[in-house]
Amino acid sequence: MTRHRIGTAFIVAAVLAGCGGTEPRRRPRLIFGPGTHILSIEHRDEMSETFRLVRLRVTVDGGEVYVAGSDEDGAQTLPDATCVYRNAVSAGEHEVGVELLYRGRGHGVFSYLSGYRFAVRSTTRADVVQGSAVVHLVAAGVEEGGATAPLEDRPKVRFTTSLEETDTAAGCHP
Repeated sequence: MTRHRIGTAFIVAAVLAGCGGTEPRRRPRLIFGPGTHILSIEHRDEMSETFRLVRLRVTVDGGEVYVAGSDEDGAQTLPDATCVYRNAVSAGEHEVGVELLYRGRGHGVFSYLSGYRFAVRSTTRADVVQGSAVVHLVAAGVEEGGATAPLEDRPKVRFTTSLEETDTAAGCHP
């Protein structure tokens, strides 16, 4: 019972300490022990120069675990690749949601693209199986459909998953 209270107090203190500021919001890191299952989530922006990522939001099981950027003017530049989450999770299925907001980027006769916004939302299930140490999920913002596809239909999220059975240093590290 005492152990549970100390753990809860630690998590509450870590959450309160992480609030505010302009840095991306992340959940507190937990201490990993033997038999721990780790879910690692990495975001990659693989879109063409026509699109500029201005906001990234990631959820795990409905709870926000990472948010960066702005809905407003999109002045902040987000990295092309970043580790957005790495934490201990229970074995079983976990829902991972990704929301991306892009602004069009155009020059010359295509300058009108700068006024366009493209919102992409996608979810997937990460199956954390007993015995796997790290489930590494990559959520990549990709452009599909080619030049003939309407601009608003091109942004998509592609998920890929890899399993690491023993190396707890695998996956990404925020």
